[in-house]
Amino acid sequence: MTLDELIHELTNLSEEGFGDSRVRLAFQPSWPLRMEVGRVHAMHQDDDGEEDEEYDGDVNVPLPGWEADEPEGPDAYIVWITDGGHPDGESPYAPGNVFR
Repeated sequence: MTLDELIHELTNLSEEGFGDSRVRLAFQPSWPLRMEVGRVHAMHQDDDGEEDEEYDGDVNVPLPGWEADEPEGPDAYIVWITDGGHPDGESPYAPGNVFR
């Protein structure tokens, strides 16, 4: 799924009246678990997670004047959605039918 596809799906849900609903991440279909969404972060696909002392942004992009043979286009960056832990006061298990 691309970021634009995700935005489209979320926009449709918001327009259907679900805009104030909590968002959860369900994973592991054979034993479904739920997590809160912790953070959304865009990074270059080749970013190894090391800090770049010369760049102070969220997205790891080349510095001006820096040339490299890095991929461009839709596969150059990945938007990561991280988990924010199990939701307090809720079961850690997700309903199995969310995967159908």
